[in-house]
Amino acid sequence: MNHLLESPEILDVPEIEEKQLQARTNSNLPEIILPGGNTSITEAATNLFGLIAPRHKLFTRGKAVVSLQRGMNGASVLEPVRPSGARSLFENYADFWAWRVGRGGQPVKQPAVMPEETSRAILDCQAATDLLPPITGLVNCPIIIETLDGLKICSRGYNLETGLLIIKGDRPDDVPLAEAVASLLGLLSEFHFQSEGDKS
Repeated sequence: MNHLLESPEILDVPEIEEKQLQARTNSNLPEIILPGGNTSITEAATNLFGLIAPRHKLFTRGKAVVSLQRGMNGASVLEPVRPSGARSLFENYADFWAWRVGRGGQPVKQPAVMPEETSRAILDCQAATDLLPPITGLVNCPIIIETLDGLKICSRGYNLETGLLIIKGDRPDDVPLAEAVASLLGLLSEFHFQSEGDKS
């Protein structure tokens, strides 16, 4: 029973910080300095949303930052990103650091966890509206839109022209016009039109 009473290994603070520093140093994620000192909220938010925006995982709807979530009925829905949840969400895109006062009063850059207050400030920053793609709605299948260059098929993913996020469906194969006409007429082969004009 004595082995159950043995105290676990306790790491002192410098050793913990050294392990955290080593883990961040080995990370492939970009570094972002949290607000404080010479780093403003706008600067931190601009750096962070600049990394997130091209991924099309976070969007803005009105003034709110939203993400795609699975609803209770299994359908995809857009939900506002809460400051508490954003802290861990942001860690998928960057490692966070902060300037602290070190020995002799010198500034030292150390790994940091984003506080909820900072997360709320970043979500409310104008940089979110400026950088994140705006979203107007969700669609469950590819759509056809009209552009200055003609008709365009929009398949799964975010569509910049409409602001729609298409949840399902790859781009359909291009079919030669003659084949497409024959296929459409085949669907109507057993239907008798009163005139050729009705058929056309």
